[in-house]
Amino acid sequence: NTHEDTDGGREGKVTFKGQQSGGEETTLAQIQASHDGTSDDEKGDLIFKTNDGSDGASPTEAMRIDSSQNVGIGTSSPDTPLHIEDGDVTIGNSTTTGDNKLIFKNTSATLAEIRAADTATGSGALLFTNNGSERMRIDSSGNVGIGTSSPTVSNGKGLVIADATAA
Repeated sequence: NTHEDTDGGREGKVTFKGQQSGGEETTLAQIQASHDGTSDDEKGDLIFKTNDGSDGASPTEAMRIDSSQNVGIGTSSPDTPLHIEDGDVTIGNSTTTGDNKLIFKNTSATLAEIRAADTATGSGALLFTNNGSERMRIDSSGNVGIGTSSPTVSNGKGLVIADATAA
């Protein structure tokens, strides 16, 4: 019963415990509700935690539903309706452009990305990038461009390869 407007404050928890074969009590999982943000408001997060066997009495967060109803799996700060991270792959939606994307990364950098671009405007191009640069695009007309972001052909459908060099 504290009066606090801290992020993660005003928390309430349900802790699931069990007993090991020797009678020792262990914490298996928790569901926690807490304040989302620092304002004097009623925003809340719902956090699901599980014990991987080495967490002791403090299970690790596995999933969160934030006050914007964004669901995060593998992240404590989801910024899209479904945001999944596992260290190597991120699935989410860009809040600035409306693009849906699948990101492949290692611990230090994004390696490649598949993006359904311009979904907010309805044009729906599919982009393939690696090392931060677009490498291939399928536009809303069905044209495929390799090395170009504007694949246009005279008959309306086709494949455009830009900057092609002979091997």
